[in-house]
Amino acid sequence: METLYSINNGNRLEKRNNTILITSEKERRFVPIEQVDKLVIQGNAVISTPLMGELAYRKIPIYYYSYGGVYRGVFMPAEKNMGKVRMFQYKTYFDEERRLSLAKQILQCASKNKATILKRYFHKYEKEGMKEIIDGIEKNIKAMMNCDSIDSLRGYEGTITRLYYSAFPKIFKNFTFDGRNRRPPEDEINCLISYGNSRLYDDIGNVIYEVGLDHFLGFVHEMENSKPALVLDISEVFKQPIIDSIIFELVNNNVFTEKHFNKKEKFCFLNNFGKLLFLRKYEDKMNKTFLYRKIAEYSSYRNSIKIELYKLVKYLFGETDKFDGFRIY
Repeated sequence: METLYSINNGNRLEKRNNTILITSEKERRFVPIEQVDKLVIQGNAVISTPLMGELAYRKIPIYYYSYGGVYRGVFMPAEKNMGKVRMFQYKTYFDEERRLSLAKQILQCASKNKATILKRYFHKYEKEGMKEIIDGIEKNIKAMMNCDSIDSLRGYEGTITRLYYSAFPKIFKNFTFDGRNRRPPEDEINCLISYGNSRLYDDIGNVIYEVGLDHFLGFVHEMENSKPALVLDISEVFKQPIIDSIIFELVNNNVFTEKHFNKKEKFCFLNNFGKLLFLRKYEDKMNKTFLYRKIAEYSSYRNSIKIELYKLVKYLFGETDKFDGFRIY
C-alpha cells in the first residue's frame, strides 16, 4: 500500500476498472486502486464522481492542498463504529491529571528527540554554541516534567522549540535560516519543514482514522477551527527523526538547490521537481526498516506510527499507566 500523489495543476483522475487513470498534459498513467492507501492532491485537479465513490467504498481518504502547499481539507470515507474509543479519549481529556500526565509524556519524547538529533550534528560538525543549546533543551525538559498545568507545559515546549531552531543556522551550509515562519513559509528551509510536516500529518491522520480516534481532540494542542489537534500532538514525536533528518541530509548533501524552489516576495514553495525529490525520499524513509528498541523488533516509520497510536489507545483505555512514546537514540 502506498500514497498516491497528484502534484500537477490540471490533472484529471478517473476510475478505469480497478485502476486510477491520471491524465495530464505530459502523461497518462494507470495506478491499481488496491495499491493505494491514500490520495494526496496538490494543486488544481479534477476527480471523477465514480472514482470518489470507489475510494469511499475502499475507505481511502483524499487530502487536498493548494499548489503552494496550503492545506484545504480532507475527504474521509464513512466512519466505522468509533464510539467506545472516542468515549475514553474524551474521558481522558476531561480528567485533568491524566491529560497532563499524557501531555508531559508526549512532549518529553518530542523534546528528547530534538536533543538527540542535535547531538548527532554537534559531534559531526563541532559547531560553537551547539552544546549550550543542547544543555538548555535538557534543562527545560527536566523543569517541564515538574509543571502543574497544560499552559505551563506549553510554555516550556515553546522555549525548547525556540532553542532547537536556534541551532539550525549552525547546521545548514547552503541556505540561510533566521527562525521558523509559516503560512506562508518565507525561505527554503521553512518551505521544506512545512511541506514535510504536511506529509507527516497526512500519514498520522490516516492512522488516527483507522484506530477510531477523534482527529480534533488533542491533549497538548487545544481545539481550534480546522486544526487537527491530535494529529499535531502525535506529529511532535516524529518530526525530528523523519522530516528534519530528511531535510538535514538533502540540503547538506547539495541535493536541494535553488532550482527546486519558486519564490514570490515573502512566499517560498517547492516546484514540481522539488516536490518529487522530497516525496521520493520521504516514502523511502517511511518504508525503510530499523531496529525499534522498545519492542526489540524491526519496524518501518510508517508502522511505528501505528504502534504509537495503538499504545495511545491502550493508555486511554487504562490498560497501561504510562504512554511510552517513540524515541531515537
